Amino acid sequence: MNAVYDSILNPFIDHIFKCSVEYGNDKGIPTFQSKEELWNYICILIIMGIMQLPSKKDHFSRKDGLYSSYAIALMKQDRFEDLSKSFSGSKDKLLTTEKCLNKLIKVWEVSQHISIDEIMCRFKGRCKYRQHIRGKPNSTGLKLFGGADKFGYLVHFWLYRGSDGEPLVEDNLQNLNVGSKCVLNVVKNTRELCNGDVIYCGDSYFGSLDLARAMNKNYPNVPYIFTMNKNRGGNAFKNVELKKKGDIFYTYNEKEKFNAMAVYDSKICYFVSNYCSVIPRIPGRRPLMLEEYNRRMPGIDTHDIHLSRYLYPHKSMKWTDAYLIILLKIALVDTWLLWKRIRGTDDSQLVFLNTIIKRFSTPNCNKRNFIVREERNHKNSPSKECSLLQMEGEKISNCMFCKNNGVYSNARYYCSKCHIPLHAKCFDVHNK
Repeated sequence: MNAVYDSILNPFIDHIFKCSVEYGNDKGIPTFQSKEELWNYICILIIMGIMQLPSKKDHFSRKDGLYSSYAIALMKQDRFEDLSKSFSGSKDKLLTTEKCLNKLIKVWEVSQHISIDEIMCRFKGRCKYRQHIRGKPNSTGLKLFGGADKFGYLVHFWLYRGSDGEPLVEDNLQNLNVGSKCVLNVVKNTRELCNGDVIYCGDSYFGSLDLARAMNKNYPNVPYIFTMNKNRGGNAFKNVELKKKGDIFYTYNEKEKFNAMAVYDSKICYFVSNYCSVIPRIPGRRPLMLEEYNRRMPGIDTHDIHLSRYLYPHKSMKWTDAYLIILLKIALVDTWLLWKRIRGTDDSQLVFLNTIIKRFSTPNCNKRNFIVREERNHKNSPSKECSLLQMEGEKISNCMFCKNNGVYSNARYYCSKCHIPLHAKCFDVHNK
């Protein structure tokens, strides 16, 4: 399985290590001494996303109920705080890191379709690129444009930076709006990954008849389907009035070779496509164009769900730190999906993250804290084989000590000798 990590994750970590060391040396601030120390820092970030506590210092605390050997065994809190200053580097280095990751994730063979949309990553600090989109789960934060296939694998993306970071397109397409440029940029950078006819789809922010004409001119054999607003439909929907649910208006432009449709579903929706018509697969069902869009669009939303799960939760950081953690999580999610495809399994993201921690962390870099944890376990245990371990995967069971006392409470730990689930605070009492 080394090939999975060597394709995306290891080269990306090498790039972060190089940029962080250069930035730390230029600024004269503490930086990483080795790649193993960087991996320990990243594993702590992953642990903080999995075991979310009120503050960062709680992960290094020895209080009952909060104590965890993972973060303490890998690094001291003071060292963790010092390394956070040089982790992301400068803005220019961060944008270079974005380009590096975009090259590395091009190892995926896309099939069926690519959905294009924005991804909102929560951030409420100071940044001129911060956006607010009403109705999103993370309504305020950094906005990414990107495209993902049906499995949620992100094949291309970039951070929205206003006029500073508009997507690069040909000179004859500069008069198009931002949404149309985003679609053409994704198509340009993902055609080499496609296996057969891959369908591109996007919502009304991107779709327009101008985009349809640009797609037909620059990529004549690429199938697409987009929704759009009525004012972007030109004269196609000028005099169209749909009064009740189920009403349909359909037109075909033979010269420019695209279909345009307006349908009254939950509201009036407008579509444009060059490969599917209005005729439903089954008589009496909704139009084919509407069913195709609903079936193919959720790929980017699937990646958004994976991205927000087990993400480092703490605030009080620069936007460069927040964005680098987002880039790191994108690399982890895409590696996880590639890992599942090669292994032929359906392991959860939590199982994969635990595998990363076990494979790349080196607890011996801080032997003192690691030994303290081991001595604490053995001191109050009847046998050296008895210790408190965290359950793997997403399995949760009732604490047996609490259950015997009439209290039903879930525990994430178990005794390695007795093989019974226990809370951390119940472990010492159980072994007396």
